[in-house]
Formats: sequence, C-alpha cells, structure tokens
Amino acid sequence: MKKKTKRKKGDTKKTSLELFKKGKSVSQIAHERELNENTVSGHLASFIPTGEVKITDLISERHYNELKDIIPKHQFENLSDLKNQIDDKFSYAEIRLVMDSLK
Repeated sequence: MKKKTKRKKGDTKKTSLELFKKGKSVSQIAHERELNENTVSGHLASFIPTGEVKITDLISERHYNELKDIIPKHQFENLSDLKNQIDDKFSYAEIRLVMDSLK
C-alpha cells in the first residue's frame, strides 16, 4: 500500500501560482484543484509582496482603486462588518486583497 505524501503548505501555493502563470483563471484553478476560489485567491495574494503577482491580476483596477479609497473611511470590527457597510458589487475576496495591501 502506497502512503500518501503530505504536501507542504508552500507547495500548494506554488502549484496555484504555476497554474496562474500558465494563464488559468482563479476559477479554473479552483475547479481543477478542487479548492474554494477564495483559497486560490489567498494563495496568489501571498505572491503580491514578491512581485510575482500584481493585485490588479486578481481584481479589476477600478475595484482596487475604489476599495483603496473606501476602506480607510469606514470603522469595522471584521470583514463581514465592512462588507455589510459597502456596495454589494465588491466580493469578500476583493475586500480582503485590498485590506491586506493597505497594511
């Protein structure tokens, strides 16, 4: 019987990055890897500080700029509290990405 080798967390992020660099969308990667889209976005977002992924590769420049202006103007306890205060056109993933970029 073959023992399943446990992958390191860094490996799963790199796998998502490799697929993204091959031109696959977040949705396609999530489907292919049987992961949630937010998980894949999180994987890719971890490469923003290294410059391997740009935030505008993951969300539209328009949404990024709008959220960058909106978020500092609100007081909130957590992500869902902020989400309830702003326009429904923004997804949790988009809000999380911009919040992380503002830190």
